[in-house]
Amino acid sequence: MMTESALLLCFNRYVTPWKNYGHVDWSDIEHNLSSKWVWDQDEYNINQICHPYQGASYFTTARSAGLNFWESAAYSILFGNIPWELFCECETPALNDLIITAVGGATLGEMFHRFYADSWHTNFRWMSYFIAPFEAINYHIFKWEPPMMPDRTEELDTFFFAGSYSKDNNFMFGSGVNAVYGKPYGHNTKEPFDSFEFHLQAGFSPSDDFMVTLFSDGYLWSRKVHTCLNSASTLGLSLHYNFVYTEKINYSDNSLGFSFKSRFFLPKDTLFDFKIHLNWLMLGGTEYYKFMNGDIPKPANGEERRDYDLCTGENIKLSMTLSQEDFGILSFFGMFSGMHPINDAIPENGTDGFTSVVIMGLSYEHRVLSKLSAGISYQTYFKKGFYKDAEDHFDTSHFISMFCRLKVR
Repeated sequence: MMTESALLLCFNRYVTPWKNYGHVDWSDIEHNLSSKWVWDQDEYNINQICHPYQGASYFTTARSAGLNFWESAAYSILFGNIPWELFCECETPALNDLIITAVGGATLGEMFHRFYADSWHTNFRWMSYFIAPFEAINYHIFKWEPPMMPDRTEELDTFFFAGSYSKDNNFMFGSGVNAVYGKPYGHNTKEPFDSFEFHLQAGFSPSDDFMVTLFSDGYLWSRKVHTCLNSASTLGLSLHYNFVYTEKINYSDNSLGFSFKSRFFLPKDTLFDFKIHLNWLMLGGTEYYKFMNGDIPKPANGEERRDYDLCTGENIKLSMTLSQEDFGILSFFGMFSGMHPINDAIPENGTDGFTSVVIMGLSYEHRVLSKLSAGISYQTYFKKGFYKDAEDHFDTSHFISMFCRLKVR
């Protein structure tokens, strides 16, 4: 754990533009040890994306030493997250950092660990060094080779897309990866995340706009349930880590809740997949638009940096897929989040309120070669912000794209 923290501390101090974070001295440590923990004001990408990745590095290091999921989660909190907050930053220790580094880190970390072990025992061993670098380092130092997992990546594909983003009518292109690990239908969980789903995409435009999205969920516990003769179904408890990151949209959630996934086997080799998740949104973030676009100016002294709200609330995810060899694949995805700002985390000049976020996607694809398909996709984002001390805000964006998908497994 100390190796990762030391490397990141040196990186912050000597490389990044946030060098003030890394200039830690004894007075900073004394202040951190004696101060009440706060909800910090750091930028969205630092808090909601970088911290979970940092937590994943702690987690995978513990997993590489042979600890199980729960032991690794506890170890990364006690010997990674808390020491970082107390001894490796000039800022007052933050509750939100502790929560998202622990929960998001365990979610990402376990998926990375299993991808790492899966690729290590194939012809793609070189990929494992990028997936979980600290596990690879530990292998070369301690000869800790990842075990052969009883489950594996059942489905893996990569895709490339190009389309139009409605915010500024920007042309955008990019790529992504979809993976299904283990068997999600008719599944009895033996270990946390022995079945999970992972969907990541990144896009860029010539005008320097960007879009990065991640949606993931993994079973902590599940049992096979019987719904009808021609189906395979699972009821379980799942952990989720999702985010959307663009120049004008910031959304993230770490959620825990009940999942139901079912696959129906229909005539003519037709499959219908149905998935629904009813979640408690433990900690999430969404842009405070009045602050983000400059309607409410930030303090001139620069003390206030956060232009998004830290929230808790409710989350629902729904997806349906109809697939058939001759017809192709028709897919729908929808998500609703009701986000309530945490009172103690509302920044100065911010306001209480309620935000509803709806994300939807519809796609159709058809196979053109044995492992290659092409299709069209529509994605949309709706946000309605109801603010106590500011005007309500409605925001929407759309993205239409053409894509090609290469099936790897």
